[in-house]
Amino acid sequence: MAAPRSRRRRPAPLLLDIHGGPHNAWNGAADLIHPYHQVLARRGWAILTLNPRGSDGYGDAFFSAVSGGWGVNDANDFLEPIDELVAEGIADPARLAVTGYSYGGFMTCFLTSRDDRFAAAVAGGVVTDLFSMGGTSDYGHFLAEKENGGLAWRDEQRISAQSPFTQVDRVTTPTLILHGAADERCPVGQAEQWFTALRERDVPTRLVLYPGARICSCSPASPRTARTSRSA
Repeated sequence: MAAPRSRRRRPAPLLLDIHGGPHNAWNGAADLIHPYHQVLARRGWAILTLNPRGSDGYGDAFFSAVSGGWGVNDANDFLEPIDELVAEGIADPARLAVTGYSYGGFMTCFLTSRDDRFAAAVAGGVVTDLFSMGGTSDYGHFLAEKENGGLAWRDEQRISAQSPFTQVDRVTTPTLILHGAADERCPVGQAEQWFTALRERDVPTRLVLYPGARICSCSPASPRTARTSRSA
């Protein structure tokens, strides 16, 4: 976790940043993709980066512990540390934010559809509807069987429990959605569905599409300048 530059006595705003994958992992090294961590820490934010179950580097059992239970199995791996930081007076419970790309975008949507503690969310390269994902993503069939534990038309209950969209009616968190318009791994319809549902419910929402960008969980890249923006 990156701490605020000054050791203030009062709790700091906290950003939970969720890595992609889900089988990737954060480490302690600075990188070129997440310089905003240091920028926000300098401005007084606390940055929380966690390796929940499913992350790489902790053995086979830990690596596969999220399979068949995206969100269901690992949500508390994010929420319980936040509870601890709030209890310790490090994080301000009124100023919690969440972000992530690809699987991190999925978890951002999942957490905001199951928990209302976050004051803001930035979801990138999102996966929101595992039912349509299984038939539209270039890896959809593989992801459904190997990662989600079954095909939607064979195991509706399991897929429904993992899908953020099944509880989109519970979302109250203002959300910025960032998505590559040519992404074949996480099809753009995943972002458009989430945006449309939040807008219909009057949740403050903005969708930014990056024309031609093909950003997926396997190849992180910097999107080109956005020219398409939709706002509620």
